[in-house]
Amino acid sequence: MIKKMRGSSLAAVSCTVMALAGCQSILPGDGPSRLALRQIPVVASSGQRLGPDGYPLLGDYPNAATAQIDTASVEAAKSELKAAGASRRADAASTDAAYRSKLAEMESIKAGQRRAVAEAAAPPAESPKARVSGSDPDAVLREIEGQR
Repeated sequence: MIKKMRGSSLAAVSCTVMALAGCQSILPGDGPSRLALRQIPVVASSGQRLGPDGYPLLGDYPNAATAQIDTASVEAAKSELKAAGASRRADAASTDAAYRSKLAEMESIKAGQRRAVAEAAAPPAESPKARVSGSDPDAVLREIEGQR
């Protein structure tokens, strides 16, 4: 009987611990709360008429459009964007010219290094007089000793 009670109380305690572990995300942590991190919505008038309780009147559409941006502001923004685009195109053109000149310089360096490697790897040119006949051991000996 006591073993049964001990087993059921152990099961109840473990269920309680698991239930509380699931509630851990609800409890506040060390950092700022999620409510403090949320963005504050932008409140803008829609032109919708409100009732005496402050809520919009359903089915009662606005009788005029809300204020739009003025033409001068639009033209100023357009000219600002055009100037920024022209500046970027000029920067891109100068960067492209610098890139192409650097690329041409690197290509000339590569060609010079390729010629230098080919010259270094090429076998030395032999004069016909310097050739030694393999059948004459005395000529080979003279060649080695430099008496030719």
